[in-house]
Amino acid sequence: MRTVMFPISYYVTEIIVPYLTFLILIVCSAILFVKLKSKSKWRQSLSSSKDQLSSLTSKDRKTAMLYMTASIMCVVFLLPTHLLFTTAIFRRELALDGALSDLSLMISSITNFLKVLNSSLTIFIYYTMSTKYRNEFQLMVGRCRQWLGGQLEYTTSEI
Repeated sequence: MRTVMFPISYYVTEIIVPYLTFLILIVCSAILFVKLKSKSKWRQSLSSSKDQLSSLTSKDRKTAMLYMTASIMCVVFLLPTHLLFTTAIFRRELALDGALSDLSLMISSITNFLKVLNSSLTIFIYYTMSTKYRNEFQLMVGRCRQWLGGQLEYTTSEI
């Protein structure tokens, strides 16, 4: 039973789900882009003066840029992992017990670093591009500093 179920679960978890996720992410990004463009055209048609914005508002542009940057980074950094798994299915020598397993392990180490990089950079992208995120982050850091400051004062006063 296990020998039958493992390949099926491997195909689902390592091929179908990731590629479907990337496809959904790309489709949603395209829909967002199209909707923002149509919103811009609608605003243009309603505006009577030439002084008003003729394209997307600054907030809309920033939101689209934030979403597109995070989406592109996600696909670029996470796609190599799934390409390796897909290649290992069709090229048996790249499997963990294959003749090129050392190459596969090296590529896997690099793709694991890309996963970590994706997770780490997302914080900075949101901090740079989102005012709400930045304000909330600074509020949280301020609370942590106050809490740690209170803890440090408590500890030093006991000594």
